[in-house]
Amino acid sequence: MAKKSKKFETEATNEATNEVATPTEPKAPAIPKSPSYFLRDEETTIEYKFDKRLSLPKKAAVIGQVSIDGQPSDLQVTSNKGFTKEDTVIAYSWLTLPDGSMGYITHDYGFNPEAGTSYSLHEGKANRANPERVPKDDVVSTLRVEKFKATMEAKKAAVEPTDAVPA
Repeated sequence: MAKKSKKFETEATNEATNEVATPTEPKAPAIPKSPSYFLRDEETTIEYKFDKRLSLPKKAAVIGQVSIDGQPSDLQVTSNKGFTKEDTVIAYSWLTLPDGSMGYITHDYGFNPEAGTSYSLHEGKANRANPERVPKDDVVSTLRVEKFKATMEAKKAAVEPTDAVPA
C-alpha cells in the first residue's frame, strides 16, 4: 500500500505543477547603466571610443580647445612615451563633453592631436578598436605595474581611518 500512496502523490504533484506553469514572457533587453559614447572626427571621420573618468589629469597642460557638437572643450594631451618604443607611442586626448562628463580618447600610433579639431558625439560603439599598448620591454612594463600598485596602496593608506578611538 505504501507504494500506491507514493505513486499517487507524485502524479498529484505533477498535475499541480502543470497547472501552475504558465508561459513566460521574453525578457526585455538589458539597458546599460551608463551608455557608451564615441567621438567622430568631422574631418577624417575616424571614430574614437570615449572612456569616461572622474577627473582630468592634473599634470597635463591645456594645449588649446576642440569643438564637440559645436561646444568648445579644453584639450589636454598625454602619451605613453616613457613606457613604449618610439614607433608605438599612443597619444590620449582628455576632454570634457557638453554634458560635463570627463574622459579621454585614444589615438593611433604616432598621431599627435591638435587643437581646433571638430568632433561629433554619438552613442554606441566606435567602428575602430583602440590600439594595443606595446611595452618597451618586460622590465619597463613590470616597473610601470609596480609603480601603479605602489601609488594605489599609498592612496588606500591615506583614505583608511586610523584604529585609534578618541577619548
